[in-house]
Amino acid sequence: MHSTARRPSADSGKHLVQFYETAPGLLVSNVAEFADEGLQRGESVLIIATPEHCDAFLSALDDSRGLRMRARQLVVLDAEATLDGFMRDGAPDWRRFEQVIGGTIRGLRRAKPNAGLRAYGEMVGILWAAGQVDAAVQLEKFWNVLMADDGLTLFCGYPIDMFADDVQVDRLHDVLCAHTHVLPGGVESTMEMALDRSMREVLGDQSESARLQSAGTMPSQWAALSDVEAALLLLRRNQPQYATEILSRARNYYRACA
Repeated sequence: MHSTARRPSADSGKHLVQFYETAPGLLVSNVAEFADEGLQRGESVLIIATPEHCDAFLSALDDSRGLRMRARQLVVLDAEATLDGFMRDGAPDWRRFEQVIGGTIRGLRRAKPNAGLRAYGEMVGILWAAGQVDAAVQLEKFWNVLMADDGLTLFCGYPIDMFADDVQVDRLHDVLCAHTHVLPGGVESTMEMALDRSMREVLGDQSESARLQSAGTMPSQWAALSDVEAALLLLRRNQPQYATEILSRARNYYRACA
C-alpha cells in the first residue's frame, strides 16, 4: 500500500477505499470530487451505488459543476440490481461479473476509446453490510483482475463506522490488502481529538504509552490508513479489555464536534 491519500485524486490503476459511516457527508463530497476530476479530464465515469447515494452524488455534481453538459461521459447503475446480475449461490461469479461489469466498461471504452476511465462502486459495501464478508473480499479480487486488464481507477465505499465496537479487524485487514489507497473516513483532527480524550479518561497516564506500543505492532498492509484509523483498529486488537469503553466515548465526542 501507498501513503494515505488526502483527496480522491486518481491515476490509472489506483484502487481507493473509504469507510464512510463515521461521516457519511464526507463520502458525497469525495465521490463528487472524484467524478468531477474525471469529467473535467474528459474521462468516462461509472457510478454503481444505491439510489439514495446516486441522487446525492448527482446533486452535488449538478449543483456546482454543470453535470448536464457532460452527461454522455457518465453512466450510473443501481448497486443492488447490478450485484444481482452476477451473484450466484451467495458469491460473485466471475463469468457473470465479467459480462456485466466488463461489458459495461467495454461499452464506455468504445464510446470514448482514448479517454481514461474511473468508477465508484459500493456493491462490496452492500455485501459487507449484509454479513457476506467473504463475498465482498472475492468481489474486490474480481475488480483487481479487471483493473489489471483494463487500467481503470476504482473507488470503493464501505458503510463502516470506525468507532463501532463490532468492526471485524481481521476481515477489514483482508479489505485493506485489496486496495492501494485509503481515503480518511472522517475529519481526522476531530477523530484524533475524540480518541485521545477517551483514551486519557479510560487509561489515564498509560494512554500515551499504549498508543506508542500499539503503533509498533501495526501490519504493513495498514500503512495507507490515517494514523487515527490505524489506532482505532490497533486498540481493538491489542487492548480489547478497554476498547469498548474507549470507542463508545470517542464516538460520542466525535459526533458532538463533527
